[in-house]
Amino acid sequence: MTPGETQRLRQDVMVWWERLCGTADGFRDHPDHDPRWRAPEFLNLAHAELMASPTDLSRGGYGDGAHP
Repeated sequence: MTPGETQRLRQDVMVWWERLCGTADGFRDHPDHDPRWRAPEFLNLAHAELMASPTDLSRGGYGDGAHP
């Protein structure tokens, strides 16, 4: 696989996963529906760790200081 094909696959995986989740959600009234198919909250482990850690970025560009 070329680097371009790999990047395209990485980008398309999220799109197709969301379509799969949307299709599964369309069958939620079915008696055999399994709610395990859902869109991920985070893009990857690094994104989850970033969102879980408190940073100065969460308070904006000025941190604790007042806006000038």
